[in-house]
Amino acid sequence: MKMQKWCYCLAAVFAAVSFAPALAFAGYTPVATGGEKKVISHSLSGDGTKIEMVVTHTFTNAAEVESLVFNKAATVDVLVVGGGGGGSRSHGGGGGGAVVFSEGVAVSAGSYDVVVGAGGELENNAGTAGSPSSVFGIVGNGGAAGTTSGGESGNGNAGGYGVTGNATAGGGGGGAGGAGVDRNGKVGGDGGVGLECDISGETVVYGGGGGGGSGDTVANGAVAGSGGAGGGGAGGVYTAKATAGTPGTGGGGGG
Repeated sequence: MKMQKWCYCLAAVFAAVSFAPALAFAGYTPVATGGEKKVISHSLSGDGTKIEMVVTHTFTNAAEVESLVFNKAATVDVLVVGGGGGGSRSHGGGGGGAVVFSEGVAVSAGSYDVVVGAGGELENNAGTAGSPSSVFGIVGNGGAAGTTSGGESGNGNAGGYGVTGNATAGGGGGGAGGAGVDRNGKVGGDGGVGLECDISGETVVYGGGGGGGSGDTVANGAVAGSGGAGGGGAGGVYTAKATAGTPGTGGGGGG
């Protein structure tokens, strides 16, 4: 049988990721149950005696600990994405959650707890940090909250520099794949880029940093920073609210 894969992605406090239901095959006993299941590929073995499948199991519920149950030992690939950090209103963007991909993880039969880290919240002076996600002892740290500057990503990429005050702007949050951009006068810094992974059957970028916001008005030359690739939310300008990170990506929220 082909390696059974399962994919663990962050939905944080936003809408959950949903997949089409798995296909049913007569006589097939699933290796694992739990989460949203998706068959990536399936075929008959060369001698026609076995169904070879690649399957993902995606967990997105940050409200409670869920279980992934294996009815026999297996070797799996695992993607863990931490919760994106919240931005500071009109200032720094939140850091993207860590993106941790592990190949060839040996798993024994039994039940395993799956913890999905919630995303942080946008606040006036400093946002709140994202929470870590974990399974099999593999941990993806949450992104740091934006303050004046952008928050650090869950895997340690720095946020961009920012300056406090109504006529200034914040830095972009660090992304899982790169640092956030410094603010430039009244222009908020862009969020750092995330990291891509194709475990779900298509290439998706995760863990982008949130864009920095600006405390001045557009008429006075203020520009919000863009969110980093990988679900980072855009910053806000003056009274315009920033954008939250994209559901299911671990992206940081805009400032």
